[in-house]
Amino acid sequence: MATLKKLPNAQYVLAGVFEWNYDDTMANISGTELAMGADDAATTTFDVMTPPPGAVVVGGNIKNITVAATSTTSTAIVGDSDDPNRYTEAATHDLKDADAPATVFDMLGDHKSYDGSQAIRLTILSDGAQTAGKFVLTVLMVVPGRANENLKTT
Repeated sequence: MATLKKLPNAQYVLAGVFEWNYDDTMANISGTELAMGADDAATTTFDVMTPPPGAVVVGGNIKNITVAATSTTSTAIVGDSDDPNRYTEAATHDLKDADAPATVFDMLGDHKSYDGSQAIRLTILSDGAQTAGKFVLTVLMVVPGRANENLKTT
Protein backbone atom coordinates (compact mmCIF):
# COMPACT_ATOMS: atom_id res chain seq x y z
CA MET A 1 0.00 0.00 0.00
CA ALA A 2 1.38 3.42 -0.95
CA THR A 3 1.55 6.38 1.41
CA LEU A 4 0.09 9.36 -0.40
CA LYS A 5 1.04 13.03 0.04
CA LYS A 6 -0.52 16.31 -1.06
CA LEU A 7 -0.14 17.10 -4.72
CA PRO A 8 2.99 19.30 -4.97
CA ASN A 9 2.24 21.01 -8.28
CA ALA A 10 -0.29 21.70 -11.00
CA GLN A 11 -0.22 22.46 -14.71
CA TYR A 12 -1.91 24.88 -17.03
CA VAL A 13 -4.69 23.51 -19.22
CA LEU A 14 -3.88 23.86 -22.92
CA ALA A 15 -6.69 25.24 -25.08
CA GLY A 16 -6.86 24.66 -28.81
CA VAL A 17 -9.34 27.08 -30.39
CA PHE A 18 -10.38 26.54 -34.02
CA GLU A 19 -12.66 29.17 -35.61
CA TRP A 20 -14.22 28.87 -39.04
CA ASN A 21 -16.71 30.51 -41.38
CA TYR A 22 -18.90 28.48 -43.74
CA ASP A 23 -16.94 29.74 -46.77
CA ASP A 24 -13.42 29.31 -45.35
CA THR A 25 -11.48 26.63 -47.19
CA MET A 26 -9.20 23.95 -45.79
CA ALA A 27 -7.67 20.72 -47.04
CA ASN A 28 -9.93 17.84 -46.03
CA ILE A 29 -8.53 14.51 -44.79
CA SER A 30 -8.07 13.43 -48.44
CA GLY A 31 -6.00 16.55 -49.19
CA THR A 32 -8.65 18.32 -51.30
CA GLU A 33 -9.14 22.05 -50.64
CA LEU A 34 -12.82 22.46 -49.79
CA ALA A 35 -15.20 25.00 -48.28
CA MET A 36 -15.99 24.20 -44.64
CA GLY A 37 -19.72 24.52 -45.40
CA ALA A 38 -19.82 22.28 -48.48
CA ASP A 39 -22.68 19.78 -48.68
CA ASP A 40 -20.88 16.47 -49.22
CA ALA A 41 -20.51 14.64 -45.89
CA ALA A 42 -18.00 12.24 -47.43
CA THR A 43 -15.58 15.12 -48.04
CA THR A 44 -16.27 17.57 -45.19
CA THR A 45 -13.99 15.98 -42.64
CA PHE A 46 -11.01 18.06 -41.52
CA ASP A 47 -8.07 17.52 -39.15
CA VAL A 48 -8.14 20.81 -37.25
CA MET A 49 -5.42 20.44 -34.58
CA THR A 50 -2.79 17.97 -33.41
CA PRO A 51 -2.41 17.60 -29.62
CA PRO A 52 1.15 17.40 -28.26
CA PRO A 53 2.61 13.99 -27.36
CA GLY A 54 1.08 12.61 -24.17
CA ALA A 55 -1.87 15.04 -24.20
CA VAL A 56 -5.22 13.92 -22.80
CA VAL A 57 -8.36 15.84 -23.79
CA VAL A 58 -10.26 16.92 -20.66
CA GLY A 59 -12.99 19.15 -22.03
CA GLY A 60 -14.26 21.20 -24.90
CA ASN A 61 -17.20 22.69 -26.69
CA ILE A 62 -18.49 24.01 -29.96
CA LYS A 63 -20.33 27.34 -30.24
CA ASN A 64 -22.42 28.93 -32.97
CA ILE A 65 -21.39 32.56 -33.44
CA THR A 66 -23.61 32.91 -36.52
CA VAL A 67 -25.90 29.96 -37.27
CA ALA A 68 -25.58 27.92 -40.43
CA ALA A 69 -27.91 28.73 -43.28
CA THR A 70 -28.68 25.65 -45.36
CA SER A 71 -31.70 23.88 -46.83
CA THR A 72 -32.37 21.41 -44.01
CA THR A 73 -29.83 20.20 -41.46
CA SER A 74 -26.27 21.04 -40.52
CA THR A 75 -24.45 19.36 -37.65
CA ALA A 76 -20.89 18.91 -36.43
CA ILE A 77 -19.13 15.82 -35.11
CA VAL A 78 -15.87 15.96 -33.15
CA GLY A 79 -13.44 13.09 -32.78
CA ASP A 80 -9.94 12.25 -33.84
CA SER A 81 -8.08 10.43 -36.59
CA ASP A 82 -8.55 7.10 -34.74
CA ASP A 83 -12.28 7.55 -33.93
CA PRO A 84 -14.03 10.34 -35.89
CA ASN A 85 -16.85 10.71 -33.34
CA ARG A 86 -14.90 9.97 -30.14
CA TYR A 87 -16.21 13.10 -28.40
CA THR A 88 -19.71 13.35 -29.87
CA GLU A 89 -20.97 9.79 -29.65
CA ALA A 90 -23.84 10.92 -27.40
CA ALA A 91 -24.93 13.91 -29.51
CA THR A 92 -23.91 16.00 -32.50
CA HIS A 93 -23.91 19.79 -32.40
CA ASP A 94 -26.69 21.57 -34.34
CA LEU A 95 -25.03 24.33 -36.38
CA LYS A 96 -28.44 25.80 -37.34
CA ASP A 97 -29.87 26.34 -33.84
CA ALA A 98 -29.80 30.06 -32.97
CA ASP A 99 -30.62 29.30 -29.35
CA ALA A 100 -28.07 26.52 -28.96
CA PRO A 101 -25.71 27.15 -26.08
CA ALA A 102 -22.15 25.98 -26.57
CA THR A 103 -22.43 22.20 -26.78
CA VAL A 104 -20.11 20.74 -24.19
CA PHE A 105 -18.90 17.44 -25.56
CA ASP A 106 -17.98 14.42 -23.49
CA MET A 107 -14.34 15.24 -24.07
CA LEU A 108 -13.25 13.11 -21.14
CA GLY A 109 -14.05 10.13 -23.33
CA ASP A 110 -11.74 7.22 -22.71
CA HIS A 111 -8.75 9.27 -21.49
CA LYS A 112 -6.91 8.66 -24.75
CA SER A 113 -3.26 9.73 -24.65
CA TYR A 114 -2.23 11.27 -27.98
CA ASP A 115 1.15 10.36 -29.46
CA GLY A 116 1.75 13.63 -31.34
CA SER A 117 0.68 12.30 -34.74
CA GLN A 118 -3.09 11.91 -34.26
CA ALA A 119 -5.31 14.89 -35.02
CA ILE A 120 -8.54 16.24 -33.58
CA ARG A 121 -11.04 15.76 -36.40
CA LEU A 122 -14.11 17.87 -37.25
CA THR A 123 -16.82 16.53 -39.57
CA ILE A 124 -19.55 18.85 -40.82
CA LEU A 125 -22.74 17.20 -42.08
CA SER A 126 -25.03 19.44 -44.12
CA ASP A 127 -27.95 18.71 -46.41
CA GLY A 128 -27.17 21.42 -48.93
CA ALA A 129 -24.24 23.83 -48.93
CA GLN A 130 -24.17 26.42 -46.15
CA THR A 131 -24.68 30.05 -47.20
CA ALA A 132 -23.88 31.54 -43.77
CA GLY A 133 -22.30 30.50 -40.50
CA LYS A 134 -19.43 31.17 -38.10
CA PHE A 135 -18.38 28.69 -35.41
CA VAL A 136 -15.75 28.03 -32.73
CA LEU A 137 -14.45 24.65 -31.55
CA THR A 138 -12.48 24.69 -28.28
CA VAL A 139 -10.56 21.63 -27.09
CA LEU A 140 -9.03 21.59 -23.60
CA MET A 141 -6.16 19.23 -22.83
CA VAL A 142 -3.45 18.45 -20.26
CA VAL A 143 -0.15 16.61 -20.51
CA PRO A 144 0.17 14.35 -17.44
CA GLY A 145 3.43 14.83 -15.60
CA ARG A 146 3.86 18.51 -16.50
CA ALA A 147 4.13 21.04 -13.72
CA ASN A 148 3.69 24.81 -14.14
CA GLU A 149 2.91 25.92 -10.59
CA ASN A 150 4.02 24.75 -7.16
CA LEU A 151 1.25 24.05 -4.66
CA LYS A 152 1.48 24.42 -0.91
CA THR A 153 2.17 21.05 0.65
CA THR A 154 2.29 22.00 4.33
